[in-house]
Amino acid sequence: AKSKNHTSHNQGHKNHANGIYRPHRQRYTSGAMVNQKLLRNNRRSRMFDPSIVKQKNLTKRIQTRIQLKVKVIEKIKTKRVNKLLGVKPKSKKPAAKAQAQAAKDTKKK
Repeated sequence: AKSKNHTSHNQGHKNHANGIYRPHRQRYTSGAMVNQKLLRNNRRSRMFDPSIVKQKNLTKRIQTRIQLKVKVIEKIKTKRVNKLLGVKPKSKKPAAKAQAQAAKDTKKK
């Protein structure tokens, strides 16, 4: 008595029950298992190629970042100079406390 080796009974029905779809196309191919020299060269060529249009407002954003950086550096320099000269910065907290105290005093009266 030989035993049954194979059957595809009902498999087609099971496959089609939820529908047969094409595999989703990947948006970006993976860089895994690719030559690292090639990857690095491609990345840098994309970065510095003028024919490739990057974000439209990229230069504007870069300029604003540079201006922001200049302001921050200027602030740091003034703080450093004031520290060396022994100039103490004006504290904000006591002024707020004084206003709060004045508000309480007006409520009591």
